[in-house]
Amino acid sequence: MVEPGWLLSSVAAASAALVAIVGALLISRVIALSSDREALERRAADLSAQVESLAKELELVGQEILRRDAVDFVHAAAGDLIDSRGSVALDRLMQRYDPRDRTAGELAPFVEEAKQAVAAAFSAGDAGQVLRTTADRYALLYAQLDQVISRSGEGSPDDSPGTLSFTLKQVEVYRLLLRDQQSLRSVKRSTSLQLATTRTAAEALRQPRGVRGGLFVLLYFSLVGTVTPLVILATDPEHLVAGLRVLVVVLYVSGLAALCGYLYIEIKRLVS
Repeated sequence: MVEPGWLLSSVAAASAALVAIVGALLISRVIALSSDREALERRAADLSAQVESLAKELELVGQEILRRDAVDFVHAAAGDLIDSRGSVALDRLMQRYDPRDRTAGELAPFVEEAKQAVAAAFSAGDAGQVLRTTADRYALLYAQLDQVISRSGEGSPDDSPGTLSFTLKQVEVYRLLLRDQQSLRSVKRSTSLQLATTRTAAEALRQPRGVRGGLFVLLYFSLVGTVTPLVILATDPEHLVAGLRVLVVVLYVSGLAALCGYLYIEIKRLVS
């Protein structure tokens, strides 16, 4: 007949060894997952900075394209602006000239600036007011206005700002800006998608599959396979009845079965 002390100590030792082995594997897995999550979070931070930088570049390019669209619109409407001496309504101009899908709110600051410059030029009898108040943005508007004021005799040739330099919008530059805008949008869209994917993967590692189940199995096996025999050993194992001996073995077997079942499920999940 097996001595109770030997049985209990053997069950406790075997259980402790298995718990230690599986616990070490589980801890190593948790450490690896934590390292992976930190790497993903660093990657997400880098991607987030890239998206922010691309957004700023895209905003700058968009502002420059808007400025060029608005200047073109003002130049197209130069005749109406001059004929009305800067009092024509924006809605009327948008009905007569192509706003390039721009809204009234986007064009309003530029048109108002040009209208004020035209009104100031007629008031002073000097087309150069357009250049002095708007730099060289409305070069064509200035050229037409200078001709009108000079013909009407309202200005003086000596007051003409012919020495002020200005540049016309280059079509090729505009096309390059549009190309840059499309390219930046594409890169930003791709980077944003990578950022979302990386964040999702990092979030998934915060609650890794199988870890909680493994901890529960180890806790159960420790209780039934190690703690229970040790408690009995600390009391009076010599008078342990046969039923309790069988119960100790059954508890040990149930813990071992739970541990093997957990390992089987995890291995199947890895290879599937």
